[in-house]
Amino acid sequence: MHVKLLLNITTVISCALACTPKESSLSEVSRLAPSETQIVPQIVPQTVAQAERSNWEERLDGKADQDKAFPLFQDLAIVIPKEYDGFKALEILPTEWLNVVDEALAESEIGESISDESWPEDWQLVSLRISPCSPLGQVADREEIDRLCWPGVRFVFQPIIKQLQHLSVIKDYYADDRAIHALYRLAPKTESLKSMQAKLGQGLRLSDITPEELAEFEAQRDEQAKWLLEQVYALRQAHLLDADHLDYSRPDERFEYFYEASTEAFNRQLLNRILLPIAQPENLHELTAFSLPLGRNPVSAELWSFVGFHQEGGVLVQNNLHIRGAHSGALLYEFKGEGALKSEDVTTAEGDTQFLDDLEALPNEIQSELRQQVVINPREESAVKAKIADPYQTLVSHTSCSSCHRDNNLQFNFHNFSYFEEQDISIAPRTINDVQRDIAWSLALIAR
Repeated sequence: MHVKLLLNITTVISCALACTPKESSLSEVSRLAPSETQIVPQIVPQTVAQAERSNWEERLDGKADQDKAFPLFQDLAIVIPKEYDGFKALEILPTEWLNVVDEALAESEIGESISDESWPEDWQLVSLRISPCSPLGQVADREEIDRLCWPGVRFVFQPIIKQLQHLSVIKDYYADDRAIHALYRLAPKTESLKSMQAKLGQGLRLSDITPEELAEFEAQRDEQAKWLLEQVYALRQAHLLDADHLDYSRPDERFEYFYEASTEAFNRQLLNRILLPIAQPENLHELTAFSLPLGRNPVSAELWSFVGFHQEGGVLVQNNLHIRGAHSGALLYEFKGEGALKSEDVTTAEGDTQFLDDLEALPNEIQSELRQQVVINPREESAVKAKIADPYQTLVSHTSCSSCHRDNNLQFNFHNFSYFEEQDISIAPRTINDVQRDIAWSLALIAR
């Protein structure tokens, strides 16, 4: 973390929680998802009585909060109002990383440096997705998704411009049509995690893991996930508010930002419990970014480019985006140019023209798989979009970036969990379903 951010810390909050949240039923949680399919993890919750005797409650001093269910949507999907610029990207991401993203997008089809329009100091944190069980594997198998996983946090950054004149109208807060998603894992050097990643990288499946190896991995995974949930619960500041009930289940901006009394305390907790311990360069395992060309006119621009990265020794390195088979994990397609790294470049009307050209030259069986996993016609294919929105049918590596970002209120709105121009936060169906799955998985963990 940058020295600048550390110098801004004036208060260090103790990491001990005061109370344990009450368990919520899976039927209540399922109402959060727009899908008709209830998303429930393979781990079966025990009874409330068993949960009350769990080791986790003992770690939380056994003080149960009987009035609040936990976790709910706003616990695991935190929306920061675009009016609040307290978490600048320059204070979280290394400056060089922003430069690498800028250079990669300049080499994409948009062919321009986005920093000419969105300055580095304009980028700020707009949302977080906290996942106690982020899948590690490459196969859409329900049990593997819920067992071979590891806790992580997705930070979403976006340039927010104040008092911008756009189309002859002054906008108080305008979100540029571009974003960066940075995914971090907790304790990435944990030996059992590294061992499991190596096995999965070799193509091994859950059935290939010995019971002893699996037990050790799951024990360490659960320990990390419980720590993360403890930090998440401590973010709640309801005790500072004069409110009878706060509905944390609403997909909306975090409640604490609606009350002056709780905003500062929430930001302080978010900084100390989530940002400082997790958003460290060595914890990053993936970063993606997308942008339209300069000009702030998506309708006329009709072009968006996606680029992907990983980090090596704290250095951000670009990599080609790719698509894997949902049931085999095999590489089906890689976005690449002739001897150079390649972006994924799409339009709302025609999709990715290079991908479509390449598709016709692929073997029939690979074509068939890709047509079931990728949105070919952006204006149709509701069945494919529904499949992509289901975290148990489609992992991130099973589809293209643009396919995952297309299911929004406007054809040219590619924001899954960020802002489009002056509109309210865009929360795509896939994001809601991901949160629902993480809620269900967390409830099962708490109840064991």
